[in-house]
Amino acid sequence: MKKLMGWVLMDKAGDGGGAGAGAGAAGGDGGQPGAGNQGGGSILGGAAGADDGGGKGGDGKGGSILGGAGADDGGGDGGEPPDAKPEEVEAFLAAIKPVDLGGGDGETAPAWDADAVKAVAPYFLKHRIGGAAANEIVGAYARHVAAQFKAAADADRAVLDQMHAACAERFGGDLKRFASEARRGGEHVFGKALFVRLASVEAFGSDPDIIEALARVGRGLARDRATLGEGAGGDREERPLAERMYGASVRKK
Repeated sequence: MKKLMGWVLMDKAGDGGGAGAGAGAAGGDGGQPGAGNQGGGSILGGAAGADDGGGKGGDGKGGSILGGAGADDGGGDGGEPPDAKPEEVEAFLAAIKPVDLGGGDGETAPAWDADAVKAVAPYFLKHRIGGAAANEIVGAYARHVAAQFKAAADADRAVLDQMHAACAERFGGDLKRFASEARRGGEHVFGKALFVRLASVEAFGSDPDIIEALARVGRGLARDRATLGEGAGGDREERPLAERMYGASVRKK
């Protein structure tokens, strides 16, 4: 849930996910990506036809902590709500009609939050605002916030769509290969568990510069598979080069 302008809590209607969030299935080298309501998804997390990998990312409070978000300890004004009798608050809430904020047919929309209305109920009671007036005020503000929510989600989606288009232009038909190499490089750089989380974030996993940089690392990690002769399998990392090249013929000597 997201809090906007002090008291209206918002989230995407339905499953509670954020707009444009792409997530693959956690675990192993495979998995099917999750589907966002408006398409997209992280390429490294498994979207856009990439062949493996993925994971589920946790929902944060928004913004990059390393970029400065949440760095201060600032709070609200510290004011206490007016005193109100519980029965008066309950009666006020019963008289407020929830507003349909959309969200049908996969459309991005905030969810109605009765707790947000409950938080401001004492102020309405203090100023003796109720009935039709209270419904009109709450409804107007809820629709205003819903419009802001949708505009922000559409802007985010547009940026992410530009990233996907940039990947298609840069990598063309080699997109799957680059994504596979980038996963190998990403797991090497960040460790598998952390990389699964990073790759599920669409803005990270569909950035063409990140994909290209990690793919370069991944290509450098490709193992030498030129082994010949009977019994040439085994642990290639531990066997000497001559044994990997010539297999059983070397071990018999």
